[in-house]
Amino acid sequence: MTRITMQQAAKEIRAEAKKVGLTFKRQDATINGKQAYMFTDRATGLRKLENCTFWNAYENYLCGYVGSYNMIKGSFTSEEQTIILDFLATALKDDLHYQ
Repeated sequence: MTRITMQQAAKEIRAEAKKVGLTFKRQDATINGKQAYMFTDRATGLRKLENCTFWNAYENYLCGYVGSYNMIKGSFTSEEQTIILDFLATALKDDLHYQ
């Protein structure tokens, strides 16, 4: 099992956040005595995901949730939404093909 330091994890989180138009930074709050973190939209400065512990934010990065942020919509896309949208797009394409 490989151990990762907070510094390494923060570097990974910030790199992914930057790719999708977010910033990852400390919040002026704590959760059960631990520092809280948030993701903000780089363009608007609006908070998009907040009140995360550090390791919760890292888990959000690892599972792909942070990478699912859509800069145009200004929101995160869940895996279920992506699957449904892909299904609908395929169905529509097939429907148009058969008409």
